[in-house]
Amino acid sequence: MGARIFATIASKRFLPLARVTARSFTSWHPGERMVVLLADEPSATAPREDEPFDLLTLDDLGCERGELHDLASRYEELQFSYSLTPVLIAHLLADGFDQVVFIKQESLVTGPLDPITSMLDLGHWLTLTPHMLGPAPGADGVERELNILQAGVYNGGIIGVRADPRSDQFLEWWWTRLRWHCRWDLEHGLHWEQRWLDLVPSLFGDVCVIRDPGCNIGHWNVTERNLELRAQTVWAQGQRASLLRFSGFDADSPLRLTRYNQRVQLEQAGTVGQLLKRYHRALIEEGFNQALDEHYAFSEGPAPGVVTDPKQDPQNSPRVRSVAVGQAGDWSEMSLAGGPKRPRPVRRRALRRLRCRLRRGSVVCTNFDSRFASRAFALRDSLHSWHPELPLILERLPEGPMPATSSRNKAALIARLLREGWSSVLYLDADTLVTGPLDRLLDPLKEDASVVLTPHLKQLAIGAVGSAQFEMLLCAVGTFNAGVVGVCNSAQGIEFADWWASRLIERCEVDIAAGVAYDQRWLDLAPALFDQVKVIREPGLNVGYWNFYDSQIGLRDGQVVLDGRRVSLLHFSGFEVDKPQVVSRYTPELSTSSLGAGGEAIFEHYQRLLRDR
Repeated sequence: MGARIFATIASKRFLPLARVTARSFTSWHPGERMVVLLADEPSATAPREDEPFDLLTLDDLGCERGELHDLASRYEELQFSYSLTPVLIAHLLADGFDQVVFIKQESLVTGPLDPITSMLDLGHWLTLTPHMLGPAPGADGVERELNILQAGVYNGGIIGVRADPRSDQFLEWWWTRLRWHCRWDLEHGLHWEQRWLDLVPSLFGDVCVIRDPGCNIGHWNVTERNLELRAQTVWAQGQRASLLRFSGFDADSPLRLTRYNQRVQLEQAGTVGQLLKRYHRALIEEGFNQALDEHYAFSEGPAPGVVTDPKQDPQNSPRVRSVAVGQAGDWSEMSLAGGPKRPRPVRRRALRRLRCRLRRGSVVCTNFDSRFASRAFALRDSLHSWHPELPLILERLPEGPMPATSSRNKAALIARLLREGWSSVLYLDADTLVTGPLDRLLDPLKEDASVVLTPHLKQLAIGAVGSAQFEMLLCAVGTFNAGVVGVCNSAQGIEFADWWASRLIERCEVDIAAGVAYDQRWLDLAPALFDQVKVIREPGLNVGYWNFYDSQIGLRDGQVVLDGRRVSLLHFSGFEVDKPQVVSRYTPELSTSSLGAGGEAIFEHYQRLLRDR
């Protein structure tokens, strides 16, 4: 195990919070170091000579001082501190530390931070902690989960990072985004630095999600953690608690847990009340009242000539469309709808017998109304070309507004099929087409995955024109695509399907500020709420218009390829038969002709499939 360091960030006025965090940390981790980055200019009274931590100043970071001052002039006090999180972590890693554990300033360490450090010791490059570890119970469960979707699935209060090439990429990407987009903007799916973390499992993969009930307890989950004090040691759900967060704590109302959450504003009693009193007393002893008089060095606001509008970020420029350079090649029906060297499609009568024999096997399903019937049958034929052994269940929906009707019913369909005894269910939107083997989706469901999800973005594009803007869109509408979802017939799989179905009954519309985008935004919570959720980052699975901006789709030897890699599942989301020149109604600026000869041929072929039915 290499050298490890713990760190936080505070301005002068909030140094007492950092002192409480540092002293509580030292009591459980004697001999280990904590550093505090002063996101401010020093004064005659702060910092003190006897601080319980090592102090770093802005000059120590090695950044251009003008760049940091420009950032400070655009951001408010706490906003500036939040934005510096990746800069501080990157600096410490570059300084030779193998592991960095970042803890926000308003924290109380109540036990060893082993849930984080043990995962770093095992070689995980990044650890995140979710706000919730399971579906929110009670009548207000939906509202509480929507609040989490607004704020971010993962809490930025404690993050563990290990030296690794992926860490370097992650920190560079996060810093690039926070330079212009560290703000509270629910209409665009942003919540300071935190909402960006929802994209990390999609863009980087292999992220360790810490689902420990004693780690990172705050107003968002305290009501479920059943806190107890035993001989001055805090316990949560029968396990020793390691970190309490007092986000939004107001020293003028020390018996109120937070100013952010009205549901927990009652006069706290019992264990929570005792902890609030302990935390408030520690703040007063560390000079909280006196620190409020400190002057924040960057309080004057934007300097003359400084750009404050995030729209001026050069990465917010219109996205440059990539076009396929390959030729259409040897085009044939086998390219999309047929599997070379595969058995012929199973006839309907034989398919019924096959369903009976594979009653405990895997099943593929979709739902559709009359407007999507031709797409559903095209999906059926393409699936059976490549996977004749897989039964397909087509559920015809009553007429209603699309896509709300389909979205609201898909989770219920999955739950019903699991209860009928199928060992796993793979839901595909009716407007998908199988163009290759789906083993990368099916195999995890046969092994240990409870849920399989596919992200919209499967690769990192830090400097691509418009990439930040597109990632913000995904923060708003959902990082995982709801058109392809696999669920295993396990306790967690069934719980997920039931939970998703219940949430879609309550809220299945588009209300970005409230955290809702049909069925899709709910999926961001899945890796946090359920065990063994696998994010499949295979570039050729669930390829749609969202991949066409920074990648090239085309044909090679009659096979659909994306950036030269074979595509096994193609999603024609938003494609309209009567507007074949447009890739999707969601991206009217993207024409099929801009995809090159191969891409245009793919869409022409799909149009023929639909018209011929």
